[in-house]
Amino acid sequence: MPGLFDGMRTSMSAIRAHRILEEVVAQNIANASNKNYTRQDVRLESGHAQSDGTHIYGQGVKVSEIIRIRDEMLDKQLRHAQSSSESFQIQLDWIKKIESAFNEPSDSGLSKALSKYWESWSELGTNPESFATRSNVINRTQNLTNQLNLLDEKFEIFSDEIDFVLEQQVDQINNLTKEIAQVNREIFNIEAGNKSKANTLHDRRDAAMDELSKYTDATYRKAKNGMVNVFINGHPAVVEDSVELLETQSNSLDTSEIELIWEFGDRFDNSESGGSLSGVLAIRDTIIPGYQAELDSFTSTLISETNRIYANGVSLKGKTIQESRLGYEALGVSSENDALSLISTGQTGSMKVSFYDSNKKLIRTEGIVIHPGDSLSDIQQKLDAVHGLDARLLSSQDNDGRLSVNIDSISGENTLGEVTYTITDPGQGYDTSGFLDLLGFSQTGKSTNTSSTAPLLESRDLTELQTVLGLSSIADVRAEELNLAGRFTINAFETATETSGLTDGNLVQQLYIDVASSDSIDDIIAKVNALTSSFGVSMSFNSTTNKLELTSSSQTDADGNLSSSGTNYLRMSFANDYRYPQVTTDKAPANHNGRGDNTNLLATLQFNTLFQGNDAGTITLDSNIIGSDDLNAAYILSAGANGLALDLNNLQNARVTNDNQFTLGEQYENLIADVGSDIQEVDHLATNETLLLESFLTERDRISGVSLDEELAKMIQFQRSYDANARMLSTFDRMAEEILRLI
Repeated sequence: MPGLFDGMRTSMSAIRAHRILEEVVAQNIANASNKNYTRQDVRLESGHAQSDGTHIYGQGVKVSEIIRIRDEMLDKQLRHAQSSSESFQIQLDWIKKIESAFNEPSDSGLSKALSKYWESWSELGTNPESFATRSNVINRTQNLTNQLNLLDEKFEIFSDEIDFVLEQQVDQINNLTKEIAQVNREIFNIEAGNKSKANTLHDRRDAAMDELSKYTDATYRKAKNGMVNVFINGHPAVVEDSVELLETQSNSLDTSEIELIWEFGDRFDNSESGGSLSGVLAIRDTIIPGYQAELDSFTSTLISETNRIYANGVSLKGKTIQESRLGYEALGVSSENDALSLISTGQTGSMKVSFYDSNKKLIRTEGIVIHPGDSLSDIQQKLDAVHGLDARLLSSQDNDGRLSVNIDSISGENTLGEVTYTITDPGQGYDTSGFLDLLGFSQTGKSTNTSSTAPLLESRDLTELQTVLGLSSIADVRAEELNLAGRFTINAFETATETSGLTDGNLVQQLYIDVASSDSIDDIIAKVNALTSSFGVSMSFNSTTNKLELTSSSQTDADGNLSSSGTNYLRMSFANDYRYPQVTTDKAPANHNGRGDNTNLLATLQFNTLFQGNDAGTITLDSNIIGSDDLNAAYILSAGANGLALDLNNLQNARVTNDNQFTLGEQYENLIADVGSDIQEVDHLATNETLLLESFLTERDRISGVSLDEELAKMIQFQRSYDANARMLSTFDRMAEEILRLI
């Protein structure tokens, strides 16, 4: 049976155990405010039993181990929630920052600048020759481009700031993974071959893993040796006590941007990552580029649609020389000889060049025909073949194949006093003199000849005029002053591209005949015949029919362009381009839109355009627009002309974006709405993850946190047990003394 000293040993074991229990309670209370501390508890177990052959007697109590009260599954859920919360929160912060950059709605935002821009064109349409109004258009245009440049610059600044944040976060991640690896080593050194747990080190490692989860959604695997392996997006960042660092380097495709790689060369994969690092990368690589793409799309459409109209216009002065900003690469080809895709197969395009004299009076218009297979070089050669033009392709360091078009002042082709030109469709084909009405020329259709016969337009029988005027002879009729004043046009259309059964060839000549009040019929015949040498047009009197006859010897090649070696006669009329659809065969070509260039070639090359550049970062007012008189407002060099200004004002209501679904203003409003929608969505996700995180933190605090009330209750319990065992030891001591005294 157990002896007296066995009882003393039992009491001593209890005293030792409860002293440790009190120390653990004291440690818990001391760390009650330490957020990284895990509440500890003591596991007790009975001492080895002793048998006397009949009974088995206990040998007191001993401390088995001091444990941390921790739920590893809860830790995993909490860290994942924290990663998601941090990712969404940092995205929310940055999107709000982006929203503030747009500064909408406000008097200094882009939407206001756009509204003022449209308003300025409306004002110019009302007063097209006012220098003050023109200056206002230029200022409003520059303000609009400056706003777009500023927004793009802000996006670039954001990207730079994000790269700085990325470098900081990479440093933090590396510091934490190095700390985890170091603590792994320390834990192994302490716990190897030892049943005791290095609880303080485990707390330190858990705190590092909690902190790491703020930056990235890492996963952890605990090894049998007590170490923890850390994986970031499946990549082993920590393996026992070794670590592979994350590094930053300049992006090989964009040196202004940094990219993340692992120390041994693997690229960092952000596809499945959470945490603030993932959020920042999402902002830099997805969200900001998305907004930039929308802004650039808006800007690109603004540039192209504005230039498409503007390139067909004329300022207060004609041009003697113009050069495009861009070359053939802007047309999507790699050579000036590559076929272009300006028009659909089976259709034709055209370009009309109008010439003016020193008094800004329109002299004539000549057109070229453009086919689907034409290259930029082909078009340049066709323009060069136009009477009075010198067209070339220029090479430069930045843009090869830039189009240059000059007034040809050397060859003598501008014999009618042409000093400036515009690539416009003047739309001036009507008779303001009354001459055509008087002579009975048809103004509602074209000549009925074929491509193999010369055209012929006939007047009425002049004997009718002889009777009306009361003159004695046809010769007197021809010599009589008509007292008419004004001008009429002679129009010539190519027949090579006509659709069978229709007269829908392109306009290739439009000649203007001025009628003075003192002119007679013979004077006007002489004016028309003065064009014969250069333009093949002639008018004569047929003594058999007593009629005036207008014809042309000019011919075109198989492409429809005027050529000295052509074989296709023209079709003539006095009517403007295609003004009379009541003549069922008299149709406009499929591509006709009433503009000088109906292929948008000039706008694409940025030739005679309002804007240069191609996106929000590069858009500027064309540098050729220096003074107010350089601004285009019309399609014809004529006092009060305002058609282009009105068309640009109307552009604000045209659905030209997103497959013709929205106006330009609506497209920008959609961008602002997208930013607001993203804020709401990310805010909702961040709020949900934060609530989930808070619930996990509350649960962890309930399980692993220190409750002072509970610890104080334990302290009292353990103190009483300690006191009881001390009394028991004292009792055994007195019993031993009594026995010794009796002996």
